[in-house]
Amino acid sequence: MKRVFLALWLIVVSPLSLGASPELWITGDIRGSLLPCFQCPETSAPGLARQVGVMQAAAADGIWLDAGGFLDGGEVDVLGLQKTLALAEELGMQALHLTWRDVSPALVDSLPKIRLPLVSASLVDVRGEPLVPPSLVVEHGNQRIAVIGISGVPTDYHDLPAWQAFSGMFRLREAGEALSESLEGLPGDVDRVVVLYAGDHGILRQLIDQVGERVDAFVMGSSFGNLYSAPPEAVIDARSQQGRRLTRLNLPELTATYHDVTLSSPPNEAVVEALERAGLRHARPDREARANMVLAGEPDLSPPFRATLLVEQYNRVMGLSLLGIETRSEWQGETAPEGEAYLVLDLLFENRKPFDLIQQDGGQRALRVGNLAQNLVLLSGDRTHAAINDSLNGAELLPDTFILPQPGEIRRGQVVYRLPKGVSDPLSLRFYHIEYSVLALALQEREPDPDVPPDIDFQRHDFLELGVASIEDVEAAQLNQAADNRRFVAVELLGRSRLTRTNPANHHDANADPDQTVETPRAVPYLYADQHIQLVSSDGYVYLPDWELSDLERIPAFLPDMLTGGRLIFSLPEPVDTYRVALYFPNFGTITEGVQGFPDPMFFGDSAKDFVYRERDTVIDFGLKQLRVRVTDIERTNEGLEVEVEVFNETEGPGFWPMEDRLGVTPASSDQRTSATAITDPYGTPLAWNAHLPPGEPRRMWLHFPLDEAEGEGVIDVRGLDANPSQTIIWDVNQVIAE
Repeated sequence: MKRVFLALWLIVVSPLSLGASPELWITGDIRGSLLPCFQCPETSAPGLARQVGVMQAAAADGIWLDAGGFLDGGEVDVLGLQKTLALAEELGMQALHLTWRDVSPALVDSLPKIRLPLVSASLVDVRGEPLVPPSLVVEHGNQRIAVIGISGVPTDYHDLPAWQAFSGMFRLREAGEALSESLEGLPGDVDRVVVLYAGDHGILRQLIDQVGERVDAFVMGSSFGNLYSAPPEAVIDARSQQGRRLTRLNLPELTATYHDVTLSSPPNEAVVEALERAGLRHARPDREARANMVLAGEPDLSPPFRATLLVEQYNRVMGLSLLGIETRSEWQGETAPEGEAYLVLDLLFENRKPFDLIQQDGGQRALRVGNLAQNLVLLSGDRTHAAINDSLNGAELLPDTFILPQPGEIRRGQVVYRLPKGVSDPLSLRFYHIEYSVLALALQEREPDPDVPPDIDFQRHDFLELGVASIEDVEAAQLNQAADNRRFVAVELLGRSRLTRTNPANHHDANADPDQTVETPRAVPYLYADQHIQLVSSDGYVYLPDWELSDLERIPAFLPDMLTGGRLIFSLPEPVDTYRVALYFPNFGTITEGVQGFPDPMFFGDSAKDFVYRERDTVIDFGLKQLRVRVTDIERTNEGLEVEVEVFNETEGPGFWPMEDRLGVTPASSDQRTSATAITDPYGTPLAWNAHLPPGEPRRMWLHFPLDEAEGEGVIDVRGLDANPSQTIIWDVNQVIAE
């Protein structure tokens, strides 16, 4: 047998030139995974650039050897053997163990053109001559290390057709024989002997028993088959499972340390550039960029209108594409309210969840697209609009929440909004995912947002900031309304979400450390403007917005990245000239990571700080706790009784207290409890039955009770939270007396 010996004196000029400590860097079982794989079904492949980046980050100068399996499939099949080996040499690899996994007829034909040192004592040609040198010596500092490559495949497998097909070009020697002869051929002045092994565990144990005392380290670079069972004791396991781990051997002891390589590891930019030059695109493959198709100018969107669009946006887990837009006056026979139209968007959602997040999520590949009514916000200028799919019927409509089970799966459907007819403001669409960065699609070319008026007094809570740009009286004629002894107050409300959720940093950035965190901005769609925003008079009477005149949605979404809002119109009796705008919040405990409690109310208006309620004398105090109720006036009318009631919320947060049957009058003659038939202010203006009571403030209302008896007696009672007290009253045609 011809013995071939190759000695290399290495001057490292690779991306690894960082320090002076003597090291051997070992890669193994890369299986051709030169590029990162972000959506591999079973194993992540961080790629060569991140492996070299981890070596570089370790600040250790060293020799890079591959222990086997480097050429087995993957991008090697795309790039070709010669280009791959030239690339490996350019990236700094000093030698490669050619194993039974790596050899092929194409490689045998290419051997004369390959410059990268290859080593294998097991592979021979048909004449029994080594295909490549069985060993080499590398020098690092004052250390001379002999490296031998051995493949161990059970002889039973040599008879398989796949092996026999190559028997005319190469074959495998018996592992023990190959190793013994290689050891005999080494020069006598080497300091260490390292065997790079690929193959069966049983054969490796035999080699250790046979020549173990002559070898300083056995390094397993690739297994026989696909199982990653533990190698024999004292064997250094350099298998990386497609590049997910690096092995570093410290000299002169040859002790092993391991370095994990993940998709979040920093890539070496020099390697990225080398891969790109070789024709391998290192960046995550996206679709070819397509030019956006948006609405030009200010088109008239009055129905019927239809246009094809193409607007695409992606974050780390989801793709959102807008494919078309139309407006309609009716939906499946249901006509839109006067002055409004249905705006229909043709949307496509795609699951693009990368493998590192799948792995981080316990193998969960599914993507939940949740709560479109709250998270998929349409903007018209600075007005937000919520999807109304849940209130409509149609097979083509997307459900409010759906699942995309696997990466690559898509779902296409329609999402419907209700907008004022003829809207011409720039339109845009935003999706706020609870964990990932926002997706923003512009439907129209829009001018830069105007500066925020400097005189807005913004009030801030942990999750929301609000301001009133103006509070002013509006002439009834401007609203196409008759005055009818009413005054109209317009409140221009602007707000911005400050709500966030803490997520792993790699939810936003593929290169970020998943152990770090990032704040994901979220929309605030939980404010019910028809209940939480009130105009309160100095007498404690509450007026809610007139929704036929207002242009703010009943549940407006406040966004984290821009000011949005709208105009609220309140209709008041003409005599009410002292008031303030009050905003009271629901319980946000469910959306603020478990922090319970109610934010303090916000007050707006010129006299908000000096606002004082006009007190009333008490006629009846029912003495209740939590929900305190007292009667401040009772009047006898031709129709019955009118009772002015003050309700005071003594709990720690606002509540909605239905008043339909909260108080009752029971005449002694009939013993039948009668509830109020109307609730008004002193001027007869109807008020909301469901009183929204902030903590620590009174609310007043007049309850109207029918009464047929001209005179008599009975009781007036209140249904409280923990008691139902009552008080005797006596009435005649002129008055009511409470005893």
